[in-house]
Amino acid sequence: MSDDSDVSLPRTTLQKMIKDLLPPDMRCANDTVEMVIACCTEFIQLLSSESNEVATREGRSIIHPDHVMRALTELGFQEFVGEVNAALHTFKEETKTAHSRKADLRKTGAEQAGLTEEEQIALQQQMFAAARAQ
Repeated sequence: MSDDSDVSLPRTTLQKMIKDLLPPDMRCANDTVEMVIACCTEFIQLLSSESNEVATREGRSIIHPDHVMRALTELGFQEFVGEVNAALHTFKEETKTAHSRKADLRKTGAEQAGLTEEEQIALQQQMFAAARAQ
């Protein structure tokens, strides 16, 4: 592993992933978990570095998903590209849905009901009049 020992992946998350992938009657030693974490960290650093080189060759200062896909291929991991593309698509769909839900939560009741601004003002005036009448 490189000198960036302060960079690591969440141990608990990786332990859960390993446990979920193993048969129920098999356990994983702590030093094995540490080795897997070190390997994953090294792979991510390698992929990030290669993705950066791909982006730099294109004159880009931001790494985009297609740079990562090309880096995977250039590093000899082309068999992962399909699965990574599927994960990216899923992520985009989930993000789109989350943004839509957040936008809906920010809407007022009148906006959710589909009232125009004029209708909202008229409704507000009626509510003020009703409150004054009480």
